[in-house]
Amino acid sequence: MMVFHPKRDKWLIIKDCLLILALLVGAVASLLTMYEPLWQRVLIAGMLVLASIYFLFGSFNLRYIIQDYYLHVASVLSNEKIAIHKITRIRKADDFFSRKGLSLNRIEVVYGEDKVILLFPKDKKGFIDELIAINPHIKVDERLFRTFS
Repeated sequence: MMVFHPKRDKWLIIKDCLLILALLVGAVASLLTMYEPLWQRVLIAGMLVLASIYFLFGSFNLRYIIQDYYLHVASVLSNEKIAIHKITRIRKADDFFSRKGLSLNRIEVVYGEDKVILLFPKDKKGFIDELIAINPHIKVDERLFRTFS
């Protein structure tokens, strides 16, 4: 079993922490307002607290596990299991707006019937080498090789 941790860009962590703080401030503000009925204020505050918990655990507790010919993308909120023999291609992800996670330095893993998942392992070379060791038919974008040297 190999465990890879995600790369974390500090400025994105700061942005996510500010988002969580804004959600919690919004929850407190909704409780303190007197213009709405209490049940609506509690409902809004509860939804904002749940949203902040979702961002907190979804972003900060992520890991990639390669075990038994499967890639597990695991966090507290989800656990996606991808058969490594179904991975066809790994390429550099360039789309800024598809940001999902804590880094802009991401890779796209294409598997199955053109399914794509964005990943951002800290040790990209080691991660890709492990996948290729299990499935040597994976095509790797040449731009990724340039970033390793």
